[in-house]
Amino acid sequence: NTFYSFNLSQLKAKSPINNTVENFQLIKNESSTLQAKSQNKNSSSEDNRFIIHISPGADGTGVPNEYSLGKNYPNPFSAQTTIEYNTPVEGEVQIHIYDILGRKVKTIVNERQAADYHDIKWSPTQLASGVYIVVMRAGGKQFSKKLTFIK
Repeated sequence: NTFYSFNLSQLKAKSPINNTVENFQLIKNESSTLQAKSQNKNSSSEDNRFIIHISPGADGTGVPNEYSLGKNYPNPFSAQTTIEYNTPVEGEVQIHIYDILGRKVKTIVNERQAADYHDIKWSPTQLASGVYIVVMRAGGKQFSKKLTFIK
């Protein structure tokens, strides 16, 4: 378990801080409060230090650790191929198909997607046999893979 300590100032009129995500626990750091009071006995100010404990929990499992573009299968393909990709956080994802000359021939994905393991099927219609490049852009990163289409 990893513990982080930080200062948390809060007006007494405000309600206490509640956990909004079940994987986070906000715990008053009693030992630092006692230590601060013993070091400064004349002070009437309360020590506002807390410890936050962060663990992956149930909703942290099954989520990829990094962005990635997997190999398509089958490759080479004749009718349809499946492209796998991963997004570790929710965000905008773009997946485009380019021909060997760098011309965009298809946009497969252009939307905000949740953090997850994804796959999408692509069936090239009215395209010639040849080598195509799939490009994924997400999280400020770019990935590419080669696809071989055979009619």
